[in-house]
Amino acid sequence: MKIDNLVRIVDGVLQTTPSIDAFEEMLFDSAKVSRGDLFIDTDGSLEAIEEAIAKGAYAILTSLDFQGNDDEIAWITADDISLCIIKILRFLTTQKSLSIVLATPLQAGFLNAIQSEKSIKVLDTSLSNIAKELFKARGNEAFCLMDETIIASIYPTFERIEKALHVKIKPKGLFISSFFDEERYFHELRLPALFVNDLVGVLRFCEAKNIVYSLESPLYLEHFYPQFITNNIRKKEFGMGEKVLIFEDDETLLKDELAYLEDQIRSEQLLLCLPQSKSIETSFKGEIFYFNEVDECEALKDKNFKFALIFAKKESFEAFLTRDFSTQPTLF
Repeated sequence: MKIDNLVRIVDGVLQTTPSIDAFEEMLFDSAKVSRGDLFIDTDGSLEAIEEAIAKGAYAILTSLDFQGNDDEIAWITADDISLCIIKILRFLTTQKSLSIVLATPLQAGFLNAIQSEKSIKVLDTSLSNIAKELFKARGNEAFCLMDETIIASIYPTFERIEKALHVKIKPKGLFISSFFDEERYFHELRLPALFVNDLVGVLRFCEAKNIVYSLESPLYLEHFYPQFITNNIRKKEFGMGEKVLIFEDDETLLKDELAYLEDQIRSEQLLLCLPQSKSIETSFKGEIFYFNEVDECEALKDKNFKFALIFAKKESFEAFLTRDFSTQPTLF
């Protein structure tokens, strides 16, 4: 990109008089800068800027005034670097004819899971990670974002994946559902009834956009993930354990999932497990188990429950659920 174009796009000030007039890539990590790149300083760090220059950066975008001796570096200043990134992305989405759709985290998870080909790439929620992907995007690519504020600021004409209505759902327990959508019937998908309308909304979106998808394999989602366990809190295959740990790491889904469980099972069978460090408001009237470390959940073996909803990533419990017994069982 031409340096004078960038200055105009971000409404910045070029504080030096470089002989070079363009740069190659835009990067946020000074350690990854190569000769000819632009380094975007999001932290106001002179140390990072110096590292980027040492690695061959041609241009710097920062909130700091010029503090170097090398007038050949294109030193561009602006008051709000986050706003600069938004302006750059707004320009790039138009220049590259990118398509961007808004989805909830749940819908984005379905979109990722069912695409036979990655026709739409689901992006992280942080501005810098979104920017990294859009900086390197090719023309006419499609992306899915989950932050409405960000997407509205860079792509005002965005489309939203809508939750489907009028779906006839036949749940089979908490984790398996069959359902009708218009003239189609889906038989016993590993999916809670709570999520069916979101899935159907994603299916309809894919069909409208000619996105090839497959539901042949079990849907694998991070949300409301059931892990069947033994009474001693050890991992078992789906449907095989005496108890179930249900993992959820998105607080926006936790309230609805808890209400869903309370509606389906008796309160004495349900346990809510929350990290002590998290401040989570809940109207749950049943027992709440608080923990600081995963290993503290060893105490769950002494709890009388059938289902435990845990606010955590399931990966953080993997080693705990597959651990060896600390003592060998004896016959006597």
